[in-house]
Amino acid sequence: MNFHIVLLFIHFFLVTLKAHDNQVRNIMLIGRTGNGKSTLANVLLNKNDEFEEVFKESSGSISGTKDIQNEVLKVKSGNKYVKYRIIDTVGLGENNITIQEMLKKIAKTIPFVDEGLHRIFFVIRNRFTENEKKAYLLKESIFDNEVVKYTTIINPWFSDFENETACKDDGLKIKNENQELADFIKSTRIIHVNTLPLKGSSYIVNAHKKARKASRQKLLAHLNNCQGTYHPSNLNIFKEQVWDYLSEEEISLRRELENERKLRIKLEEEERRLRRELEEKEVQKRELEDKERMRRRLLEKEERIRRRELEEEEKRLRKELKEKETKIRELETIPYVRVLSILGSIGGAMLSGVSGAVLGAVIGVGLETAVTDFMKYINI
Repeated sequence: MNFHIVLLFIHFFLVTLKAHDNQVRNIMLIGRTGNGKSTLANVLLNKNDEFEEVFKESSGSISGTKDIQNEVLKVKSGNKYVKYRIIDTVGLGENNITIQEMLKKIAKTIPFVDEGLHRIFFVIRNRFTENEKKAYLLKESIFDNEVVKYTTIINPWFSDFENETACKDDGLKIKNENQELADFIKSTRIIHVNTLPLKGSSYIVNAHKKARKASRQKLLAHLNNCQGTYHPSNLNIFKEQVWDYLSEEEISLRRELENERKLRIKLEEEERRLRRELEEKEVQKRELEDKERMRRRLLEKEERIRRRELEEEEKRLRKELKEKETKIRELETIPYVRVLSILGSIGGAMLSGVSGAVLGAVIGVGLETAVTDFMKYINI
């Protein structure tokens, strides 16, 4: 996300904060995603004296802060109590939040107040990254040149934070490493603390709680020494710019919604057309299936008729064959050839003695041959 827009977001949140109690001092935490802003906020708040997680902490480079979150802390200072409002912001470089969403979050802060800012904590992770340098430089151009007086650089990753000499040396190193920021951070206080995670064995957790308590005391002592409240000189101009941007974005959003509506109507019409085509194809498919079923039924019927005819023809042929076999058996039971031969001999004898008998025999033999040939012809 554009760092300029992020800082615009933070600026607008700050200048529109309105405390219901004039004694509340607003402390804004700014920093890159994963630098430990939310953890630092939990250390300052120290819920139930156990550093319970109220501000959503991140996991590695994954941002835990998706929205502005603020909690009020009451601290005893001498004979009175001082209230601090700790304000945790969306991390610089958070890509999951659009500019439109961010500006809407800004707009929601308007009912809160216009009381100004007691301190800005710019949270780093040991050293300034290139993007953090750009963000730090933009901070003054967006607010005004007075903002530096109300800014403290916080390094919550310094294990030797209770060693004043080590802290001073590291602070000088940070300033010397960033010559382009020299004019801005030369008079800026750098606070070293160690906000270790409360994970691991009970021994480790207790040791980390001890480090957190010492870090908290160091931060509260610094806040107690900070005087005055920051009121940006360009507040009204900046408000108008944000509202103009929101108005333009609203118009653009409406156009997008209208285009989406038209596209949705077009898609619905296309869906209906495709559904009609699909239904027509389904009807055609059913008609083809019906025709195919009818064709199969006809074929099956024809097949049944053909089989029945074949069966009847087979029965007829078997019947004829059986009848022929019966006739053959009947003929085989009568010695008809011999009878014919005898009859021929008798007939010849009746005609004229021996010569007639011979003639009768010849006739009988001729009849026998004729009958045999006939039976061969009819395949009996």
